[in-house]
Amino acid sequence: MREFDDPGIDCFVIKDAGRVAGFAATRADELLHFGTAVSTWGTGLADLAHGELLDHLRAREHQNVRLRVFDENTRAIRFDVRRGWLRTDVTTHSTFPPYPTLRRYERRLTWRPELPRTGRPILPLLVRPADGRWCSEARTVGPTIVYEATRPRSARL
Repeated sequence: MREFDDPGIDCFVIKDAGRVAGFAATRADELLHFGTAVSTWGTGLADLAHGELLDHLRAREHQNVRLRVFDENTRAIRFDVRRGWLRTDVTTHSTFPPYPTLRRYERRLTWRPELPRTGRPILPLLVRPADGRWCSEARTVGPTIVYEATRPRSARL
């Protein structure tokens, strides 16, 4: 929960059909956290959210990004590798027992000309204002941003 108070970390809630379906957080050039509800696995929601997170990092003008994944989390590794993340030899260990190995993955972001170079979020956003209440206005108030990944109605996922 310390991350919600850290102004250097952008925290996201992934929504699907108006319900909370996942979470994510970025810090500078790092995808710090990313996960979706088991009930959404295989629906394409994680892929859409991943793309939006990369767009967020692009809008912040990062060209090279990184993340860390537990070596034993083969599902996450397959997901990341399929989306262009490259395994490195850099490892650390978690801070909790049994101290599993975290491996660093990296990815180069190509610039998409349709994205504004503003350093600000570019997606339709729901924002958590300073008073802690959620609102549905598309404006940036602070670093904790909630967005809704939406699928086209015609998509067959």
